[in-house]
Amino acid sequence: MKDSSFEYHYRIPVRDYLIPYFQKRRMQDIRQIDIQSYFNKQKSVLALDTLKCHRMVLHRIFASAVQNGIVSKNPCEDIRVISDKKPKEKRTYTEEQCNLVLDYAKTHRFGLDITLMLEYGITRSELLGIQWDDIDFSKCILHICRGIASVRDQETMKMKTTVGETKNRFRDRYIPLTKETTSRLLADYVEKKCDFVVCTHDGRMQNPRNWERRRYKVFMHDMHKHYLENGIDIPELTAHELRHTRATLWVNSGKNLFAVADVLGHSDLKMLRKRYAHSDVDATRKMLGIDSD
Repeated sequence: MKDSSFEYHYRIPVRDYLIPYFQKRRMQDIRQIDIQSYFNKQKSVLALDTLKCHRMVLHRIFASAVQNGIVSKNPCEDIRVISDKKPKEKRTYTEEQCNLVLDYAKTHRFGLDITLMLEYGITRSELLGIQWDDIDFSKCILHICRGIASVRDQETMKMKTTVGETKNRFRDRYIPLTKETTSRLLADYVEKKCDFVVCTHDGRMQNPRNWERRRYKVFMHDMHKHYLENGIDIPELTAHELRHTRATLWVNSGKNLFAVADVLGHSDLKMLRKRYAHSDVDATRKMLGIDSD
């Protein structure tokens, strides 16, 4: 597991929530009703996905305790998790808005970053991890095989930038690029003397937070201002919402789900449809060739 994943999905829930709540209680004394009480109290504070993560962590902790003979059974079985907090709605660009953003990206100094994310659905971590050797310029193919993340050093407790493998084996993938995108990358390659495609001015890898502040938000602000001056209000989406936009546009336009999952690095078609597909009976009828007359 990547350090960043371990930090956010395991260490933070245990350190900031579970230990403060249960404190020094012996595991043998924690009952199912105690765990259910924890989730009942947190339902007005934490989102459902966060609570599910906490349940997963607790379940694994007690499962390990059962295996090691510390407790006789897992009190996390049949725990009900609900949340009063409405999930934050992910925004997406329409097809028209997406095209406008991509058009503006052709002229902006940080536009290539946005093009790679919005046109191909790669994440911030994956973008910053791309090296020139990952690009086959002759075949117009990009290999996503690593990511860059900020994690906390457990000795110094300071944040550090690390390079690691992709989130999972499905995220290690090959993405077909357009000739235009490949040409833009090649133009950058001629100018730069750095291993990473997106790097600092002195040739070092980008810190994710610095990149977002110094490049991503600058682009979004400039793009929004540019179109607003022309009477078009295009929202400033987050980096992850660009990936969500690409997936949504591909799925809802009837693109082959296997191809979409392959490019995005998804392992589960069911999850792909659940996250991105919007029910459109007429579109489904058209894709399947079912005549209603």
